[in-house]
Amino acid sequence: MRGYEVNWVPGIDHAGISTQVIVEKKIFKEKNINRHQIGRENFIKEAWNWKNNKESVISNQQKRLGASMNWDNEYFTMDKNHSKVVNDAFIKLFNDGLVYRETKIVNWCCALQSVISDIEVDHIDLNEPKYLSVPNHKIKVLFGVLYKFQYNVVDSNRNPIGSLDIETTRPETILGDAAIAVHPKDNRYEKFHGKFCIHPVSNELIPIILDEILVDMSFGTGAVKVTPSHDINDYYCGKRNGVKFISIFSPDGKVTCSIPNSSSFNGLSRWDARTAMIDYMSKIGQYKGNTSDRNEKFSTSISICSRSGDIIEPMLFPQWYIKTKKLAETSMNYVRNKELKIVPEKYESDWFKWLENIQDWCISRQLWWGHRIPAYRVSINPDKIKSIPDGIKLPHEIWLAANSSEEAIEIAITKLKEYKNIDRLDLVAEQDSDVLDTWFSSGLLPLSCFNFNANTDNIKTGNDILFFWVARMTMLSSYFSQCLPFKTVLLHPMIRDSNGRKMSKSLGNVLDPLDVINGATLTDLKNSVISGLLSEKETKMWVFIGFAWL
Repeated sequence: MRGYEVNWVPGIDHAGISTQVIVEKKIFKEKNINRHQIGRENFIKEAWNWKNNKESVISNQQKRLGASMNWDNEYFTMDKNHSKVVNDAFIKLFNDGLVYRETKIVNWCCALQSVISDIEVDHIDLNEPKYLSVPNHKIKVLFGVLYKFQYNVVDSNRNPIGSLDIETTRPETILGDAAIAVHPKDNRYEKFHGKFCIHPVSNELIPIILDEILVDMSFGTGAVKVTPSHDINDYYCGKRNGVKFISIFSPDGKVTCSIPNSSSFNGLSRWDARTAMIDYMSKIGQYKGNTSDRNEKFSTSISICSRSGDIIEPMLFPQWYIKTKKLAETSMNYVRNKELKIVPEKYESDWFKWLENIQDWCISRQLWWGHRIPAYRVSINPDKIKSIPDGIKLPHEIWLAANSSEEAIEIAITKLKEYKNIDRLDLVAEQDSDVLDTWFSSGLLPLSCFNFNANTDNIKTGNDILFFWVARMTMLSSYFSQCLPFKTVLLHPMIRDSNGRKMSKSLGNVLDPLDVINGATLTDLKNSVISGLLSEKETKMWVFIGFAWL
């Protein structure tokens, strides 16, 4: 409009988690069923229908707002061209040794039944006990309380030596306790070095270990229960000390514990299991109250999924990761050398803070909506094992990146020694059911939109996705094209609702800009709120406050 030649490319991403959440809410509201009841294929059809409807609405909104865009090149991140770029990128990163699969502890959302990244986790600080609503649980759950329990100490022959007390905010995880940790310099527990505690449920011996990293002698009792499968700090403690890893929850947050004497807990939700464990420990005389009962001050923080509002459950699951250290270093150098400019400049400190402390990027999600990961597990077909000649060593199953199951089998036979004597008809290749993180596909957008010549002048976006999107585009685009995707990043602030939350599809707290342009009656606004995807509580609140006079 000012006479400059600008290639402003319009488009939308598929917003994997957000879209899945909103379509699930829509299906439940309209049909009173969940995605598992309609199945993956039908759910994906519902998601495409929702996308096709909303895509036209978004395009119309942009046009009415006066955006002068290159509509001939409008994109969608799951269209054919972009999907090919995404698949090819994953396969190349895998072949280059930058993508790997490993079982680690992750941020698990039981409501979504998917892993989410660290930067998709919100944290709530609690300075006093507080009851909070949690998804899929009828009553509120008490948080901000430290519970004390007694563990009996014995030697290796189970001869009694004494007892020690531990404190925890999560009694339900006692089922997964694999050790008790004390500080090596804590004189209170010196006599317990090398001894054992009797697990209160299984009656098995768990070791008392020494760990100066995990244990703060000045906090609580100075003795810490170690549950390496369900706490990030305990996970690393378990790795350092070689203790057992005992997973006790299913993906939906129900107890599925295999330790002896745990059957009465199996099938309970995390929150019901918490109550049941306190009752159990009380009956055997090993529960010693909590900070709320004693009117003691206690401050803590709880982690919440920003998408679903569920309490995060640290869990052990195999996932796909990208090695990010070298990619991050390259992206930091662009800013250090002034090749990439971030405006306002104050956000450069965030750029360096995120990238200097970056961990390998978990790019798999246990969703149905998104780019299905082009990785295949190749193994011997169980029905063909007997037909394999004697003397041929059966190979272990292996994960390979490929465009099809046939290609994966071909790669196994032609490039891997242990498969070279196996007939291709004796092999089976099963594609991973997970999808890729939306930010992985969105991070490749400059390459798909500009045909790997992504050296544009600038990008304008919200300051909340500097790391989510901008850093990922910089890392991925520079790796594949050896050049920056843009020279200047222009960051703008966010418009938020009355609760301080950003406008979000999954929350449903959005306004139609056409209602601002054209105006809307109070009745229309009321109907918009009622038919939207706000929680029932918020819907009732806004209808009562805002439309009581209708």
